[in-house]
Amino acid sequence: MMSVSCSRGPSPLTMGPQDTLPVAAAFTETINAYFKGADPSKCAVKITGEMVLSFPAGITRHFACHPTQPVLTFVISNYSRLEQVLPNPQLLCCDTAPDGVDVKEFWVNMPNLMTHLKRVAEQKPQATYYNVDMIKYQVSAEGIQSTPLNMAVSWRGDSESRAANDSVENPEPVSKI
Repeated sequence: MMSVSCSRGPSPLTMGPQDTLPVAAAFTETINAYFKGADPSKCAVKITGEMVLSFPAGITRHFACHPTQPVLTFVISNYSRLEQVLPNPQLLCCDTAPDGVDVKEFWVNMPNLMTHLKRVAEQKPQATYYNVDMIKYQVSAEGIQSTPLNMAVSWRGDSESRAANDSVENPEPVSKI
């Protein structure tokens, strides 16, 4: 029996055809809060996020040795909390979720991913890993209750001009993640 493996980049480890793919997922969320003075009811909040998958550079050699790969999938829970979801149209596919189900499953178009990673490897041959934008989204926000830091801004223009920026930590949004 012959064993074939490919290096997965700067790591001394090798991958065989039955090994799992070394993939990392990074989520970045940004909370923008627009405050009007000290009145918290006038706070407008926008929460946006993105998911990026990161692959080691040697994955392209692995794909070349093993062109038939299992499909990468992921599920988003609490899907109803998202207002806008923009999957990468070249790389992601999904079905519509049945009514009453608050999850959505996505899967990666593996031939397109392999082509994309090969193209990136040709453009950046010295890179040790490749980041691939997969999905961008906006989360439903409920005003100031959605911010991890509640702020109030005030301006005093009497004999001496002063600006004040007061803040209080709000542990509630962090516990919902």
